[in-house]
Amino acid sequence: MLEKDSNLDYKLQATAATISLEYLRESEKTQIMIFVDGLPFSPRYSSTSQGKDILLVLLENPILVSASNSFKAIPERKFSVSEDSTLERSKWVYIFQREYATVDPAVVEFVGTDEATTCVGLVIRNRRNGMTSVAHMDSPKIVEMGLSQMLSQLVDGLDTEFDVHLIGGFEEVSLQHAKASTESEAQAEFGDHSFPLCTKIVQTLWAKEEKFHIRTICVLGHNTRRDSNGTAYPLFNGFVVNS
Repeated sequence: MLEKDSNLDYKLQATAATISLEYLRESEKTQIMIFVDGLPFSPRYSSTSQGKDILLVLLENPILVSASNSFKAIPERKFSVSEDSTLERSKWVYIFQREYATVDPAVVEFVGTDEATTCVGLVIRNRRNGMTSVAHMDSPKIVEMGLSQMLSQLVDGLDTEFDVHLIGGFEEVSLQHAKASTESEAQAEFGDHSFPLCTKIVQTLWAKEEKFHIRTICVLGHNTRRDSNGTAYPLFNGFVVNS
């Protein structure tokens, strides 16, 4: 007669618990937190997709391409408080390079930045209360800390959802070259410039627990013009958000 081994039961239970925990962790990792046009966004790759993969698919998404074209069609406007008495009563916040500001729409009317070339402007708005955070990012090294600081003043509950706009940077090199490079190769070749910066931003958003609705991604090729010699320049180097 076989005797019941209590140690074996314990080991089986422990193994089952470990498998369940690992499954839960894997499920958490594969949960999609980026949305486009209200639908969960999938980069057509595995859940371990690198930031480069996610970025390239976002740049080609028809909804976001249309949004970039609409953004580029907005007539340029130069703001000066002295030009309009109405603007004098407005409350403004200006952001310098490597700064961010989180504003309450009841207190601040406009927040903006300029003088960005390879830098990227990031706008995150709480969909529930309208609180908005705007950052002028210039390096992948500051993205994780910067996003954490921005979100710390925006999250107001477990189910907080955000609208996200990325504007700035430009295509310093051919995007086809970027597609052929690994993320580390791109970082080494391009330095702390537009492509690795945009890559780091979308990778960090992808890894967060909050829900992000990408509304505008006017960066890289969408924000590039070339002169007769083929030299690339950004279309936009600044913007203003009406909070």
